[in-house]
Amino acid sequence: MKTLRTLLLVLVPFIANTQTSQSIFDLLSNEDYTAVNMELDWSAVTSDLRNEDKHHAHLTFKDAEGTKQAWDIKVKLRGKFRRMKCTETPPFKLYFDKKDLASAGLTKHNDLKLVNFCYSDKEIAKNILLKEYLAYKMYGAITDISYRVQLLKITYKDTVTGDKIKQWAFLIEDTAQVRDRLSADKLSKDELVHLDSFDKNQVRIMALFQYMIGNADWKLQIEKNVKIIKQKNQLLAIPYDFDFSGFVNAPYARPNSNYSLTSVKDRIYLGFPKDVIHLDPTIDLFESKKKTLYKLVKTQKHLSWDSKVEIFSYLDEFFNELNVKNIVRTVPIEDDTEERSSTVK
Repeated sequence: MKTLRTLLLVLVPFIANTQTSQSIFDLLSNEDYTAVNMELDWSAVTSDLRNEDKHHAHLTFKDAEGTKQAWDIKVKLRGKFRRMKCTETPPFKLYFDKKDLASAGLTKHNDLKLVNFCYSDKEIAKNILLKEYLAYKMYGAITDISYRVQLLKITYKDTVTGDKIKQWAFLIEDTAQVRDRLSADKLSKDELVHLDSFDKNQVRIMALFQYMIGNADWKLQIEKNVKIIKQKNQLLAIPYDFDFSGFVNAPYARPNSNYSLTSVKDRIYLGFPKDVIHLDPTIDLFESKKKTLYKLVKTQKHLSWDSKVEIFSYLDEFFNELNVKNIVRTVPIEDDTEERSSTVK
C-alpha cells in the first residue's frame, strides 16, 4: 500500500503536467490547415476600425483527432496599418477564457493573433496571405526562437444577417507561450533596452532572414515588428509582420522611405553594422537550411504555381549572391546602432 501511495505521489505531478502541456494553439494545430467556423456580430466588430472593444464570438472546429471543439471567445480588432487597410476583413485578436482553458486541461495561454485577407481581389489576397504564412514557417525552420503559425480555412457567420464570408487565414502563437517555450521573460514597459545586451548570434540569424525575404519594415531600436524578450541575461528579437517584404510582394507594400530603396524587392541588411563581418557562420546555417526552405515552398499546395515560381526566383537570387561582401554593400549609413538604447513600448 505504501508503495502504491509513493507511486501515486510521483505520477500525479507528471499527469498534471501532461494535462496542461497543450495549449489552445496546439489544439488548433494541423499539418495542413484547420477548418474553423466563427459566429459574431460582424458589424459590431468591424464598423469602427478604431474600436478597441472586445466582442463575443463563438468558435467551432475539429481538432487533429476529429473531436468537435466549441468555444465562446472574445474578439477585437488589432494592428495599425492593416487594421485601416484591410477594411473588408481586418486582423483580429482572439481571447479565450482562462477558466475554460483550465477546465479543458489546457495551458493559460489565451490570446492568438488572427491574420485575414488584406486585398480586394480574392485570389491575390489568398496568395499574399499564404506567402506571409510561408515566411513564418521558413523562419521557424531556421530557428525555434520564432512564432509558430497555423493555417486556417475560416468561415465567418454574421449572427445578425446570417451572411457568411469564407477565406484563408492564419493564427500566430501567443507571445506568452513563446516565452514559456524558450524559458524567457517579459520585459517591463519601462525597461531600457541596451543593444549590447542582445544575443548577437540570434540577431544575426533574424537580420539575415529579413535580408533574405527582402523585409526593410522592421527596426530593432524602436521594437518595430520585432518582439523583444529576455532569456537569462540576454535579449532575443523575434520578427513578425512580413507583408511588406519582397518575398510576399503585396500590391499595397511600399519601399521603406528611410532608405534608398526603389522596390520592396530590394534587399538591405538592418542588423548591427559592426556585426556584418561575423556573418559567415550564419550564412553557413542558411546554406544548410536551403533544401528545407525550398521544400516548404514546393509543398505548399494551396499557393499558386506563379507565386511559387516568383518565390523560387527570389530565393535563388539570395543564395547565388550570399556572401559577406555583397551584404556589406547594402548596410545603410546611419548612427552607430550598437551605441543606442531605447525604451520598450
